[in-house]
Amino acid sequence: IYRPLFDEVGILESHVFPGVPDALTTFRSAGHSLQVVTVRSIDSARLVVRHFGLDHYFDAVHGPHPTERAGDKADLVRAALDLAGAQSGDAIMIGDRAEDIRAARAHGVRAVAVGWGYGAHEELRDAQPDYFAQDQYKELDPNAKMIEDLSTVAPRAGNTELRTILGSFLFSEDDVFKPIGVLSGGERNRL
Repeated sequence: IYRPLFDEVGILESHVFPGVPDALTTFRSAGHSLQVVTVRSIDSARLVVRHFGLDHYFDAVHGPHPTERAGDKADLVRAALDLAGAQSGDAIMIGDRAEDIRAARAHGVRAVAVGWGYGAHEELRDAQPDYFAQDQYKELDPNAKMIEDLSTVAPRAGNTELRTILGSFLFSEDDVFKPIGVLSGGERNRL
């Protein structure tokens, strides 16, 4: 009952989080392949992406066939990697459930958990993502360097991995040591 009801009613009560279209624009402009991986039926997922005018950002939407009760998200992550021709180390999975983190880990993909979706913070912390954006907007210390700030939310990562993560968000090698207070508005949004 939930799935058909969401497609007819729930979608009208949903919204895109502020800043998401800007982030998608930034990633696409930088040449990144963006794909949706979900256990929502592929038809429903495509409906959501189209409804919110986000379809032009994504190369593909991966989800189970409507007749399947659920799919293995790790298999869908593999399909996304294959379609992009990407190696695991070149990809990032952003998700709001522990299942997203586990699916990324199954293929050695870095996992970013977002704490403003459906998943509980405890669930996400227990899944041990590489990076945990607990709140959509975090108060940044203007005196801290970007790499220092990132190390507080990715404590298991070393400096090399932190630089790689920041590079994925379009920060150069020199940028990682800039104080946050000197970043432009667009740079602060990416961080």
